[in-house]
Amino acid sequence: MGARPARRDPKPGEREAAVEKRRAPLRLLLASEQGEFFEHPNLEPLPPRAGERLPAELGGPDLFKASPSGSERVALHGYRPVGWDPERQCRVQLTTIERKGQEREVWAVGAALPPDWLCLRVPSGGAEPGHPDTHLSAFCEVASREGAFLVAASNLLPLSWGDAPAYDTPDLLSRVQRRLAATPGNRVLRRLAHCALEYSCRMAQNFFYRRGEVFLPVSGGCAAGRRRCSAFHRSQNGGSVNDSSNATSRVEDLVDVGAEHLRQVRGGTVTFGLGAGGDQHLLYERIKRSILMLRAHAPDARLNLDTQAGLPSSIGRLFTAGLSSVRIGLNSAVRDHYERCYGSSGATFENLRGTLGVASGKGARIFLGLEVIPGFSDRPSELEALLGLIAEFGVEGIQLRTQSGPQDGPSVAVFGEQAALGIGELVQQLRSRAPGLWLGTGDLPAPATSAVSEHHVRPERSPHSARSR
Repeated sequence: MGARPARRDPKPGEREAAVEKRRAPLRLLLASEQGEFFEHPNLEPLPPRAGERLPAELGGPDLFKASPSGSERVALHGYRPVGWDPERQCRVQLTTIERKGQEREVWAVGAALPPDWLCLRVPSGGAEPGHPDTHLSAFCEVASREGAFLVAASNLLPLSWGDAPAYDTPDLLSRVQRRLAATPGNRVLRRLAHCALEYSCRMAQNFFYRRGEVFLPVSGGCAAGRRRCSAFHRSQNGGSVNDSSNATSRVEDLVDVGAEHLRQVRGGTVTFGLGAGGDQHLLYERIKRSILMLRAHAPDARLNLDTQAGLPSSIGRLFTAGLSSVRIGLNSAVRDHYERCYGSSGATFENLRGTLGVASGKGARIFLGLEVIPGFSDRPSELEALLGLIAEFGVEGIQLRTQSGPQDGPSVAVFGEQAALGIGELVQQLRSRAPGLWLGTGDLPAPATSAVSEHHVRPERSPHSARSR
């Protein structure tokens, strides 16, 4: 009997290709005028571009993953579904489809994702007149495989607090109710309870789970700066707490909640969430007082500010008072794009750079909260500008966020058509070209050396010099 041929190890990608071949094909998901969701019998989602083939740490090579808990399918009225005909090898846009013996009008479908999931591709929809495609950037593309709902998304970037902590657990409501009963008059606590239960906000829930990073709302609006949560992240635990106050928070309430979190959570972070409402100078003064009082409770506490970088002069006083770090929200590092995205709120690129310069000069930890829009954020010009900010100001990490909502972001095409790298390639490029840069979707990472105090205020330096790493 002759010797069997030696078995060889599969080449990279061969095993995944074989598994993919055995799977049932993906199908385009449609929505009817009556609110029914169903898959097309033949059409598939558009094929992935080269950059959309994901690296292993993002769950590659398949672009689509099983729908996560907390996601929601949304019928995108005003946008016609666009799919791929595998036989004719072409794009097809649908207006109607025959179903159950009737010709029915159909619409594209998207998904609203939980905040710890990152959208990798926006829906492929053809806009009807009067529907700008900015709307699509708020949602993730979906598909169907044998009736299962899948999303073009990833949650495999590190959450940085334990091993994928659970949220919206069955005991959350009782946790919130017990804590409210102990201090019923604290407005900040009531706001956190409202956001934790009604909007399923991860950073509000952290307070009641006694872990990680918690947001303290200083002014009206979302404590975490996540403008979309009230529209898309509904509670799954059946609880409700009336948010009786959307006004500016009292310093005493901020300090009481922050001090409790720092006592209960070893290595926890308190983040001041600065919304758009109110007199910003007065709000910064309120944060300064809160920082000074918290420092008296916990000299080594990790105190962070979330901001869109509107007042560089005021943020310098916060660092002198004891602020540890800053996380600056943006969705473009290109001057023109940044101002066209945020200009309506009064933000300027000069103030962004000024805030980065002040933080760098003070030796603070600097993070960016980057709102990721597939097809826009992953363009080469956006990547190069982002890398420039990282290098110039010593940015330590980037929290990647799915685009906040239809009213906020740029259209994928609003700045002209450009080839995009793909979100997977964007992550790879950031990792390879900015060694040591933290990338994640959850809480801020722990300091590199936990034995060293978080609070390091250095003498003022040139506002645009990069800090040493």
